Amino acid sequence: MTMSDEYRAQSARFRAEANQEQDPVRRSDLAWLATSYLRLAEQADANEANNIVYETRQDVAGLTLRQA
Repeated sequence: MTMSDEYRAQSARFRAEANQEQDPVRRSDLAWLATSYLRLAEQADANEANNIVYETRQDVAGLTLRQA
């Protein structure tokens, strides 16, 4: 299961709980959480689509950088 799948599953759980909640404040909070997790899922999808490789520069002006 990918991170986006996990976020979507959590969003669905929050949405289901919100639909059953009687307290309007708690219902609103749960709905907000559901929406937030859905946004996280969308961001995770976007991150997976971007195949970004971070490479550190090993040599600057002929000098080797020390490893921290």
